[in-house]
Amino acid sequence: MGRIISSYAKNRMFFAALSLYDCLLQFPYLKPDSYTYPSLLKACGGLKSVDYGEKIHTHLMKDGFLSNIVIASSLIRCICKVWSFRFRCEGV
Repeated sequence: MGRIISSYAKNRMFFAALSLYDCLLQFPYLKPDSYTYPSLLKACGGLKSVDYGEKIHTHLMKDGFLSNIVIASSLIRCICKVWSFRFRCEGV
């Protein structure tokens, strides 16, 4: 699953990547790993989705992946993309 999500994100098919992530969460024995989360965060940033960003951030905290430097930097990049978009839309 992680490779498919990664391929979707790499090819700018962000909605497909996040939809597959939603399907993945339906099965408790299938969990995203440290290679999947950066792709999910790239998809989230690409769609400028605050809701998915919060959802993924919650899972990162619960699963203990925030100490991974690659995931942490992907999270920061995602937050910057989402918030810069939000400020441009609101005119702040």
